[in-house]
Amino acid sequence: MNNIVTVVGSFLFFLVFDKKLSPSFSSISFPKYRKLTLDQKNIWNARNSSTLHATVVTLTCMYVILFDEKVKKNHVWGFSKVSETNIAVAVGYLLSDLYLLATTLTRDSDTFGFVVHHLSAIYAYQFALRYGILIYFANLRLLAEMSTPFVNISVSFLIHVSWISVCIVLDIMNIFWFGKMLNGITKHMRKIQKVQITPNGVAPMLIHGVETETLPCNGSTVIKQD
Repeated sequence: MNNIVTVVGSFLFFLVFDKKLSPSFSSISFPKYRKLTLDQKNIWNARNSSTLHATVVTLTCMYVILFDEKVKKNHVWGFSKVSETNIAVAVGYLLSDLYLLATTLTRDSDTFGFVVHHLSAIYAYQFALRYGILIYFANLRLLAEMSTPFVNISVSFLIHVSWISVCIVLDIMNIFWFGKMLNGITKHMRKIQKVQITPNGVAPMLIHGVETETLPCNGSTVIKQD
């Protein structure tokens, strides 16, 4: 009976988390979340739910396998409240994810695989809870959820990395061409501002790259070309 309550509670919690908590948190913490399409938001919230679930059950599994003496002493019949609750939480999450797959998430070629996986896992876990057998191995199997947060993070990370990489490349190109332009302008300004004093006190000038000389007698300009 207690396990049923835990399953129902887990089911309702993850639905509320997906529909209310994750959108509210994401809107505040990630402003770009508000610009996503409805399908993208649904996927984002589903990944947040799966990450939370995976983190909780993985940490609990590690405790059960390493420190729960009741389970460690008998891998077949051994059980404890913590080990059973962990499995019940997982079943509740899987049921909520199936509900979202049926009502909210966009169906694609992977949907059938998710449904088969979830139904198989639910059957195996409810068998363990119903008969109080193989609780140790059920928790051991749940350790596979350890990879879920890294998969979810890597997808978002790759998207951000791709966007940042493009920005960095464009910034480098802008800096490179700005440097080239600045270098050309500097050289041109140096040629224009270059003044050499000759022995007779005449200051030559550059007009369009051609050296000219102003004669002191009548102020006329004589163009000297090499």
